[in-house]
Order: sequence, then C-alpha cells, then structure tokens
Amino acid sequence: MIGRAPLQDEYLEWNRTWGAPYGRGPSAMVSFRRRLEKVDPDAYGPFAFQAQRGLKTFQYPWAYFTAGVRPGMRVMLSGEGLGGFQFVLAMNGLQVVNVDPTAAGEPARAHARINRAFGTDVRLVTDLSEAAALEQGSFDRVFLLSTLDHLGERAGRAVLESSAALLAPGGLCLITADLLLHLRPLGVLPEGPAERNVDLRRLTDGLGLELAHGDPRELYGFPEFDRGRVVEMLPEMFVGPFYPSVSQTAVLGKPG
Repeated sequence: MIGRAPLQDEYLEWNRTWGAPYGRGPSAMVSFRRRLEKVDPDAYGPFAFQAQRGLKTFQYPWAYFTAGVRPGMRVMLSGEGLGGFQFVLAMNGLQVVNVDPTAAGEPARAHARINRAFGTDVRLVTDLSEAAALEQGSFDRVFLLSTLDHLGERAGRAVLESSAALLAPGGLCLITADLLLHLRPLGVLPEGPAERNVDLRRLTDGLGLELAHGDPRELYGFPEFDRGRVVEMLPEMFVGPFYPSVSQTAVLGKPG
C-alpha cells in the first residue's frame, strides 16, 4: 500500500520520541561534522547523523510498528549507513546487522562512535565477502527502506535474493520504495537513468516469498496496479514535503 496522511498518532509519538527522521531540535544548529566529532545522544538523538528525505517521516515508524519487533530478534538492514533506525532497534533489545558497502572507511569509524555513545552494538558489515558469510535462514526481519530506489534492477534483485536466503522461516522482509509522481505511469515525464520508478513485481517475483502486507493495486509493476486509483487517492496520501513522491510499502513473508 501507499502511506497515508495524516500520520497515525502512534507514528507521530514515535517520531517525537526518537527525533526522527532529521534529529532532535538542537542538532539543526550543528553541522554533521561537529555532531560526529562529539556525539551527544540526549541533544541530537539517533537520527541526527545522516541526511534524510521527508518520506522517512512515514517510513520509519511504519517499518517499526509493522515489523512487530521484539527484544532478542535478529534483524538486518541494507544500506542504512549512519541512519538512526538501526540504533533504535538495538536500543530496543534487538540484534542488528547493517550491511552497507558504501559505509567503509570514515563512515565506519563514525558508526563506531555512534554505537559507543548510545550504548548499542549494531554490527556494520561493509565487506561483501563478510556479508556473503552471514548465516542463511537466521534473520527474523530484513529492512529495505528506500534501498531499492538507489540500485539498478540487477543489483536490486541481488539484494532481494540475498535477503530471502537470510530470512528464517516465518521471517519478514519489509520494503519501502518511493513512487515518483512526475514520472510515468503517474506523471508525464519518461523515466531516465537518474530517475526511475522501481518495478516491485519484477524484482520480487520468484523469490519464494509471499506478499504478506501491501495492496497490489498500489504497487508499481504488479498487474493489479491501478493508476486511476492512485491518482484519485493522492489527497489522502503522505506526499514527500520536498519532492513529488509517495511511499509504497510491502511486506514479504517467508513460508514457515
């Protein structure tokens, strides 16, 4: 389904509690560099160390509540960088692995500083061989939050295949993908190399996972996708505040 507006009260409260998605108020007056030099958990909150798009205002609490997370669960995120969601999960008692090859070097050192400041133990994996060695069938949840938007079709499919293998029976893969309103099939502009809408059906077909949550009428690429319905319901949808887009959400379950 596509995220709706206004946000539910529990989503708003979750965002207030954790300072999502941009960080707590005082962080707005401090550069990212200074925030990372002296991490202040109380002043900044866990979301203050990486720039985020407005749709994360919906996506983060949606993922948290939809996943039904519980202490002790083993979860993986892909491409989270220094994003705060991983640290929130760890502070809630989950075992968290963040696989992000782009976070090697200084980002990895910054990640370690954030871990220490918040008293968390998120495992950051930046080496693809190390990622390939993760135990298959061992994760209760996998989060791909606006990850597929930034990958080509081949790379996106590879991430999903790996995620399906890592999920334990009965596990869930939670996906969000931006749907750009100015591009076809909703808008009038054609897709290009820099901007495209993710064909969720093509990426997820044949993985051995079942659609456990999500309306195919609102998921681009599915045969049921209904452009007229999406356009008609736009006034009810949560539209990104800085960019003309809405957030598609889907949960894929591994039969258990």
